[in-house]
Amino acid sequence: MVASSWNISPSQLSPTNTRGSSSSRVGLNVPTVELSQASSRGINSIYNPQDPNNIPTGFARMCNKAGGFAPRPVWDDITNGVTPWFESK
Repeated sequence: MVASSWNISPSQLSPTNTRGSSSSRVGLNVPTVELSQASSRGINSIYNPQDPNNIPTGFARMCNKAGGFAPRPVWDDITNGVTPWFESK
């Protein structure tokens, strides 16, 4: 299980209408992250927090390529269900 430094309760994971720099799609009170001076320019982007209960598409694809693992049990083992993951725009 992953330790979380985010101050988010599970009740905050439901969709809400938020404004500002946090992600309105998942209703988390977590700011977006902008990478602007990375040594690899391809990763410079704005990253939005994503619902920790939604499995990233690329993660599911890699589970299948790595031997046909079911993504949900693996995702649940490596996440805590509270800490968001980030996806670039």
